[in-house]
Amino acid sequence: MKDMPGLAPDVSVDALATDHSWWWILELSLVVALMACCALSIGFIIRGRRASGERPRGGLLWLVAGVGLMAGGGLLFMPDTSSAESSWITWLVASAVFMIIILTTAWWPGRSAEVDDRSNELDGNQLTRASSSNRQRRDRMFHAFCFSVTGLSVLSLVILLSAIGYLGWEYLSWDLLTSYASRDPEKAGVKAALWGTIFISIVCGLTAIPIGTATALYLEEYSKKGKLYRIIDLNISNLAGVPSIVYGIIGLTIFARMFGLFGPINEPNIQVGASHHASYLTANGSSVSVPLESRDAESPELVSGMSAYGTEGQSIQIKIVPDGTESNDPGAIWESDAAEPVQTYEERHWYYLQLPFGGTVLAGGFTLALVVLPIVIVASREAIRAVPPSLREAAMGCGATRWQTIQKVILPASIPGIMTGSILAVSRAIGEAAPLLVLTGILFIRFTPEHLMDDFTALPLQIYNWAGRPQEEFHAVAASGIVVLLFLLLTFNAIAVVIRQCFQKPLQ
Repeated sequence: MKDMPGLAPDVSVDALATDHSWWWILELSLVVALMACCALSIGFIIRGRRASGERPRGGLLWLVAGVGLMAGGGLLFMPDTSSAESSWITWLVASAVFMIIILTTAWWPGRSAEVDDRSNELDGNQLTRASSSNRQRRDRMFHAFCFSVTGLSVLSLVILLSAIGYLGWEYLSWDLLTSYASRDPEKAGVKAALWGTIFISIVCGLTAIPIGTATALYLEEYSKKGKLYRIIDLNISNLAGVPSIVYGIIGLTIFARMFGLFGPINEPNIQVGASHHASYLTANGSSVSVPLESRDAESPELVSGMSAYGTEGQSIQIKIVPDGTESNDPGAIWESDAAEPVQTYEERHWYYLQLPFGGTVLAGGFTLALVVLPIVIVASREAIRAVPPSLREAAMGCGATRWQTIQKVILPASIPGIMTGSILAVSRAIGEAAPLLVLTGILFIRFTPEHLMDDFTALPLQIYNWAGRPQEEFHAVAASGIVVLLFLLLTFNAIAVVIRQCFQKPLQ
């Protein structure tokens, strides 16, 4: 096909189907947005001049000229598809620097002094009218600037989400949610990652929200504003800015390995809720299992009359028969097979617990709780501070104790803010990949967690795995996984809004 004339002579219609076309579309969208901002600003100038009959200030003219030059530069230097990414970033950085220079020049203090000198020559009424007109212009200019920046941000977000949805639309189906990861992109799914994300999110929320709320209540209601208070407050502020990968290393050391105090991860010294069995082959080709006292216990040599369990858990009596004997008895075992078991295995009940935790759901949830705990504390403190002091004073005046005041007055009034901030913090934890990658390093799992001591993977890890593969099909599957993750985040945010509304109704 022929090249597209005008804006981008190096980009053909066929080239728009390449991987770099999204960078070209993004830059073109930003250029169009800048042109719209320029037209909007010109409209404000014309409207203001008609209303006041005065010439617009130089700052607004500088701003309009700068936006127009940025849009013109984007049109003239629109990159081709071979260098779209690097050219777009260069143009964006240059435009941002140019805009900063324009704004600095337009509102340099010297211009204000010049306006003040001219204003001194006017009488009182003219000075008042000129000052009011200048403030109105500045207000309109700032309003237009904020509206333009907001529009650019929303436009960029819409473009990125549209690109992700376009790339992943082909693989968005029910099979994506009900299938496990696969080496075939047509069969790949997010079932294990989705359930792993839900499990660790629940553990994270049940851990971080009570601890964060209790900490906020102590700092705001019980702690004296002394040296200890200032130290805790400073540390909370510092912890909120720590990179998440640092929390991953902390979680690996404290929760996964527990400093090596309870043995290695694969052979923990402390286990609760686990039973060990030795499996033997029967004469009819099935298997029976014999309980063992512990993981390190030696497997017994079977003799006739011993009790064992079948594949369905039924009780079976062992009967030793000569080698080669055919028998339909479920407990019949050849003499050679009775000496050594086929394998030993461990059966874990739903309440199974081990120390150290290893790279399990419990360790992952605790690690993410560390990531969001400072955010929960800060949000809870702000919600508690927002409770009017008159409510506290009224409760105290009626003879209520401090705990009764907290339980009956402060918590009901602050729970909407606490729950909103906490659930939004947990929503942020859902998208964390670095701590989980350090903690588990597992990217390919074909089972869902059944209890807290199971291994797991999460949606960010699965997306990271697919995005790093060279096949283009897996990149599209990764885009569909991002859509699923965004839907999960929106679900949590919707729950936060519902909780806020439900708790606010009785207080209104």
